[in-house]
Amino acid sequence: MSKILVSIIIPTFNSEETLDFCLRSVKEQTYRDIETIVVDNFSNDKTREIAERYKCRFYQIHGFQSRAKNYGAEMANGQYVLFLDSDEGLLPKTVERCVEICKAQDPDIIMLRRSDVGYNFWSRCYCIWHNLYVKDNFHIRFFKKSFFMRYKYNESLLLGDDVDLFRRVSKENIVYLKEVCFLHFRKSLKRQVIHSWRFGKVSAPFYGKYPFDNKKKRINRINAYIKLLKTLKERPAYCLGAIFLLTLRSIAWRIGRFTGNCLLYTSPSPRDLSTSRMPSSA
Repeated sequence: MSKILVSIIIPTFNSEETLDFCLRSVKEQTYRDIETIVVDNFSNDKTREIAERYKCRFYQIHGFQSRAKNYGAEMANGQYVLFLDSDEGLLPKTVERCVEICKAQDPDIIMLRRSDVGYNFWSRCYCIWHNLYVKDNFHIRFFKKSFFMRYKYNESLLLGDDVDLFRRVSKENIVYLKEVCFLHFRKSLKRQVIHSWRFGKVSAPFYGKYPFDNKKKRINRINAYIKLLKTLKERPAYCLGAIFLLTLRSIAWRIGRFTGNCLLYTSPSPRDLSTSRMPSSA
C-alpha cells in the first residue's frame, strides 16, 4: 500500500489557552504523513497566531463545531481524517497506530479512547468525577474520508453531533483502539461553568431528537456519587470540590436550557463562507 496521508482537523474559537499544546501533540506524532487543518470561527485572541506558528492550513468560517468539522473534511487532502478539539492532545503514536489498523483491517471508522486530565484544582475535581461516571471513554474521531463524506456531522445539532453521527453509523465497519489515544484538558472553574451554560443553551435540538433515559441516567449518576463519596476520607478536598463543581455546572446548564432560544453562535449564511488560507503543513 502506498503512503497514507492523514488530515487532522481542529475546529477553534478563542482557543489560545490550549491550542499550542494541541498542535504540538500533532507535530510530535511518530507518523509523519500528516496535514493539519484549523477551521476557526473568527477568534479574537491569539488562535490564528498560534496556528501560523505551526504552519497549519487555516480557514475561517462562521458556524459551530459541526460545520467547522464538515468544512475541514471537504478541504482535506488525506485518505483519512481525524477530528481533534482544540483542548485535546494526541499521544505520540496515535496516528501511527491508526494507520497500522487501516492497512491491516481497512475499517471505515476507528474509535479512539480518551483520558481526561486536569491541570489545576477544579479541573482535577471534574476529572475524578468523570472517570467514575464514564465507563468506556471512546470517541468517534478517525474516519476513512470517502466514508465520512457520505454521512458528515449534522450541522443542525449544536450539541451531541458526535453522538448523532455514531448512532447513524454504528452498524458500519468500526474498530475500537483500546489503548488511550488522546488527552482532554479540563478547564478552570469559570470556564467549566460557562461551558455548561453554553451547552445547556444549545441542547434542545439534540434532546428533541434523542430523548435520554432519565431513569438510567439517574441510576448511573447515583452510582457515581456513591463512588465519589467513598473517596471523601482519602481526598476530602477533591471530593467536596467535585460536588461543589457539579452543582454549579448543573445550575449553569439549567439556566442555559431556560434561555436557550438565543443561540450563542451566528448561524452560517452564504455571505459568511469567505475563507482565508495559509500554507499546508503536509
